[in-house]
Amino acid sequence: MDWLHNCGESDMEFAYRLIQEIYRRSGSTLNREEYEANANLAYVEALHTYPLYEGCCDWDAYLCCRLEEVPGEMTRQRNYRISKESPFSLSQTVKDSNQPVLEILHPHQGDFTRRVAFWDYIRQLGLDKYNIVRGYCSWETDAEIMTRFRIPRGKFYYLKRALRADMQAYLAIDQTPYSGDAQTPSA
Repeated sequence: MDWLHNCGESDMEFAYRLIQEIYRRSGSTLNREEYEANANLAYVEALHTYPLYEGCCDWDAYLCCRLEEVPGEMTRQRNYRISKESPFSLSQTVKDSNQPVLEILHPHQGDFTRRVAFWDYIRQLGLDKYNIVRGYCSWETDAEIMTRFRIPRGKFYYLKRALRADMQAYLAIDQTPYSGDAQTPSA
C-alpha cells in the first residue's frame, strides 16, 4: 500500500492527459463519458496491480499499456452486444439447420482442418476481402473496418456483396462429404 501513498497529484494529471490522448487517438466511436469511466477504473486497477509487476517495467509504461487496452475492450463488448441484435448477425440460424452461421464458420469445438481451409480460402479472395472477414471475426462494425483498413465506402459495400457470394460458394464446398484417401479400395 506504500505505492498508493506515493502517487501524487502529478501522477493523476499524467494519467488524465494519457486518458485524453488515448481517447483522441481511438477515434470518436466511443462514448466519451463511458470511456473515461472505464479508463479511470483501469487506472485504479493499475495502481493496485503494479506492485506485482514492479521491476519488469516502469510505472508510466505499465499504465500506458493498461489504458491502451480500454478502447479495444469497450469496442469488443459493444460490438458483441450490437451483433446479437442485428438482423445481419452471424448469430442467426441458417435456414436448413439450427446452427448459427458463426458456429458453422467457427465451430465451438474447433476443427483444425476446416479452420485452416477456411482462412486459406479467405486469403485467396484477396487482401481487402481478407481484412473485411478479419474485422467481422473481431466483432468490428462496418465503419470501423472501413476506417481501420482505409477502404472507401462504395468499394467496401461492393466487396461485401462479392464476399457474400464467395461465402455461399464456400459453404457449398464445405458441406460436401470428404472423399479422401481414407477409403478402402473395392475388390
